[in-house]
Amino acid sequence: IALSCFMSLAVMCSSAGHAGTSNRSGQQPSQIQGPSVAGSLTNLSVIEQMRRNSKSFELLEQNVTIPVFYHGNRNRKEIALTFDDGPHLKFTEELLDLLRKLDVRATFFVVGKMVDRYPDLVAREMAEGHEIANHTYDHLNLKKLPPAEVQREIQLGAEAIKRVVGYAPVFFRPPGGQFNDQTLRAAAAIHMTPVLWTANSKDFMHPTLEVLEKRLMSMPASGGILLCHDGIPETMKILPNLVSRLRSQGYTFVTVSELAKHAK
Repeated sequence: IALSCFMSLAVMCSSAGHAGTSNRSGQQPSQIQGPSVAGSLTNLSVIEQMRRNSKSFELLEQNVTIPVFYHGNRNRKEIALTFDDGPHLKFTEELLDLLRKLDVRATFFVVGKMVDRYPDLVAREMAEGHEIANHTYDHLNLKKLPPAEVQREIQLGAEAIKRVVGYAPVFFRPPGGQFNDQTLRAAAAIHMTPVLWTANSKDFMHPTLEVLEKRLMSMPASGGILLCHDGIPETMKILPNLVSRLRSQGYTFVTVSELAKHAK
């Protein structure tokens, strides 16, 4: 097991060009060249420096070692709160209202088709200081898809975000945490780093509030990434107490980009 923030997986980088893909309207997706600077949310130079410093993002001929981001700096009391699967009408609005009240900035791993459906909600997420990241277009199990479809899902998800916020996302989370070598190849092709988590709320199963909070507090280690889901009423109910408890222990809430910036 890797001791650094990144677990490196070696994969072969195909010398063939991108497979022909199209978005839901039948148009060919553009070639995303990676993220650009967008305020303080996403900074390409920071991410590239992070990759160089990790000693795990190396290109040697056609052998690529790709880092998977599991946690931040264990010596900094920072935590990234992340929400998957949105945006959702009403629920995302309520969640954003709550996060603003709690003065917490989070990272939203959004689904492309939901971004196309509710672009104003994604625009609001960004405007209020949250980070937008890629959770594919259709939220499918990528391990069960052929390589061309995996690439299509990731790329179309990234393009949906770019249409709204004006830049391609840096980070990508495979639905259900399901990934393999072809998933990593597809993410690397558009310069995205896969992100997993240190604590999984499993809030989509609608556990009791006590169980839900216990899961998220089970590993509140420095550099932690907490996995929650957009649109879960139970999660919104426990957030005020969760935030208060973690702050009382000296933790601060940051975006995934900020967590990665301080990673070692």
